[in-house]
Amino acid sequence: TSGNAKFFWDASDQRLGIGIDSPASTLDVRASISTAYDSTGISSATYQQHIVNTNNDANTGAFLALSSNDNGTGTAVIGSIGGSTLKDSQLVFLTRDGSASGDPIAEAMRIGSTGIIYINGDGTGGRISGDGSGGLNLQDGNGRQTFKIMSPASGSTQALTLDASGNLLV
Repeated sequence: TSGNAKFFWDASDQRLGIGIDSPASTLDVRASISTAYDSTGISSATYQQHIVNTNNDANTGAFLALSSNDNGTGTAVIGSIGGSTLKDSQLVFLTRDGSASGDPIAEAMRIGSTGIIYINGDGTGGRISGDGSGGLNLQDGNGRQTFKIMSPASGSTQALTLDASGNLLV
């Protein structure tokens, strides 16, 4: 019914509305979620959309594919992969490289369950992580620290400065 739509199909424009009776796009999902976001943790009551893979095996997940063209060759994927326990999850971003050898879609970045960002795959590329003191560590694929930005609050003294022109000053 009008103004109270739970599920609405607009046959003339071929649009599906969930929670709205006048969908503005091919799929238009709307909900009023009054639970405030809390960075320390949220419950499922906060989710507006929920994509679930019911297979609980490690390294399986739920994925959302986004394509930039109608034949699917310009596809990127965002996914949630389960880890060794049911409550362990990692966020992955997969892309194609644009070449004929760009299949399958390969992992470009991962945010691990501990918050470490892995560039170029599942830990074989570079890593970005916090140091626990407000600083930032940049590491190579072998976990060797290659660059560290320390927080002034950690009591460290300034050793290097990057000026507005990109010059490194010692």
